[in-house]
Amino acid sequence: MHLVYCYFLFLASLAANADSSIPNRVFIEFKIITSGIVVGEGTEIFERAGKHYEVKSTTKPKGIASLFLKDFYRKSKGKITGSKLIPSLYEEKGKKRGSRVAKFNWDLNQVHLKNKSLDLPLGTIDQASFLFSFMLAPPKKKFQVHIADGKRLKKYTYKVAGSSIIKSPKGPLNSVIIKK
Repeated sequence: MHLVYCYFLFLASLAANADSSIPNRVFIEFKIITSGIVVGEGTEIFERAGKHYEVKSTTKPKGIASLFLKDFYRKSKGKITGSKLIPSLYEEKGKKRGSRVAKFNWDLNQVHLKNKSLDLPLGTIDQASFLFSFMLAPPKKKFQVHIADGKRLKKYTYKVAGSSIIKSPKGPLNSVIIKK
């Protein structure tokens, strides 16, 4: 939960401080800390090539967590149109049940998951791309989004809970705090 909160803060700060263009590359390193103990580390990489993007996410358990959990990988590819990321493929590996895949068919408004196809609500995004969507458009005070993770398609509701300033190597960044 704290990890997602930090992503929101950072990525919302990119949107709040962005020039008119999307960066070609965003690299985020993070640690997952519980009760003062590092239980994981990870990276999030967003790369843009023209109107296409790719997100690569890696989370590695550390310490005692590494005895019970595997490395976790996510990858997403898609197009950038206007103020939205439009995913075409989402892949996830490392969870107990193996890998997950979501294939988005926007022409037919369908998302293909493991053994089923579902109607694709407008604005649906995958788990890996969701965090980077705030680079294109800052969040509204309250918003809903459909997120596909290769297993299911679920609607989430979020709200803006305030703002903060984050210290960074580039200087202070304005940020928005978002909560579920």
